[in-house]
Amino acid sequence: MITTHVLDTAAGRPAVGMSVVLAFHKGSEWIRVASGHTDNHGRLTKWTDDMEIGPGVYRLTFDTGTYHRDVQSFFS
Repeated sequence: MITTHVLDTAAGRPAVGMSVVLAFHKGSEWIRVASGHTDNHGRLTKWTDDMEIGPGVYRLTFDTGTYHRDVQSFFS
C-alpha cells in the first residue's frame, strides 16, 4: 500500500484536495499507475484507479500549482 500525507506549511494546515499522481518507472518511461486527491486531513489513502503494487521505483507527483492557484510561493 502506498499512501501520502501533505501539509500546507505556509498556511499551517493539511493540504486538502491536492491532486496526486503515482507513476511506476519502467525502462526509460514513467507509467501512470493511479491518481487521487488528499482528504480533509491532507492524507491520500484511497486511489481512484485499481492498481497492483509490486517491487520497483515509484514517483509521486503533487499538483502544487493548482493547489496554490494564484498564490506566488516557492512550491508553485
